[in-house]
Amino acid sequence: TALSKKRLRNVMLPKTDIILNPFKHKYGVKDFFEHFSLKIESPSISFLQDILNCYMVFPYENISKIIKLNEENKSNELIRLPEEIINDHKNYNLGGTCFSLTFFLQSILTLHGFKCYPVMANMRNRPNVHCVLIVILNNSKYLVDPGYLLTLPIELKFNNPIVCSTFYSNIELIFNRKDKHFHLYTSDRIQKKWRYCFQDRSVSSENFLRFWENSFYQGTMHGICLNQIRGNEMFYIHNDYFQITSIKGKQKTRIKENYHSIIREIFSISPELVEQAQAAISGNIKIKKPISFFESNE
Repeated sequence: TALSKKRLRNVMLPKTDIILNPFKHKYGVKDFFEHFSLKIESPSISFLQDILNCYMVFPYENISKIIKLNEENKSNELIRLPEEIINDHKNYNLGGTCFSLTFFLQSILTLHGFKCYPVMANMRNRPNVHCVLIVILNNSKYLVDPGYLLTLPIELKFNNPIVCSTFYSNIELIFNRKDKHFHLYTSDRIQKKWRYCFQDRSVSSENFLRFWENSFYQGTMHGICLNQIRGNEMFYIHNDYFQITSIKGKQKTRIKENYHSIIREIFSISPELVEQAQAAISGNIKIKKPISFFESNE
């Protein structure tokens, strides 16, 4: 297969504090800095922004996740840790989904002196399906979200909404006093959309891993999804649905022909990997979620 089992298989790590300990992933973090020729500085907003500018080269993609579920189907081996993510990016131009991208970024920031922690987010009627990072700098807290391709750190304000602009959308973060959640919205010249909400509450490593494992068995794994920022535009593909978003609005179409070549042109991901993921989806749907280490000890 395009991604060999030997390369995909992580060392079995039965304890959460080992799997999700940023200090156990120094080599992956070092490889990230070397790959992007990123200069190490003291924690600051400008250094955080430099890291995010490099980090946004990683696409949001579930191709690697679909293939991994199909080939491994063992919860501890499913987790794509920082070393695997950077290697997959260098060799195959892959990235990851919110959990793998968030933990890798948490490892990068933690190992370079930033104080940060992950929190879980709700999307529509689905609780704990998304995750983000909260970074503490100069007595202020900032939302950082690599899974949603946010290119800017957004300060958390309890009294006033925060509005910022990117090349492809306007972002608004509002604290709702009734439900005590921060709500994130995106907007362009045409419409404003609610995306997700979260509480400023750190999630434990055990729960983070459990939610991560659960994500392999969600409906979002039943089709290919790709998302990446290129220049002033965001390119999004979900199965044959194709959308280009800019501050001016959205262009929507269906990919009826040249599906693999379009993905290769935009995301630089090979047709071989796309075909491997497509072939895996039908088998993955039949896979039942195993009882996790934590559930078996409850």
